Amino acid sequence: MKYYVTFGQMYRWKLHPSDPRIHPDGFVVINADCEADARDIAFRSFGQDWAFIYDKEPEQKYFPKGVLFEL
Repeated sequence: MKYYVTFGQMYRWKLHPSDPRIHPDGFVVINADCEADARDIAFRSFGQDWAFIYDKEPEQKYFPKGVLFEL
């Protein structure tokens, strides 16, 4: 399944400590068997520096950059 991780507004002005591609106007797709696995991947990849995880793709109007990258 695909899960979608979003990030806080602070990364609009500050570089994300895990990856400079991260921006609050986009999201990262995590491919995992279940949400618990996706959360584990998010924590391993980004530490605590992410906002939310969804099981449906976020709306384009709120995330105009779309997919930043996939894990």
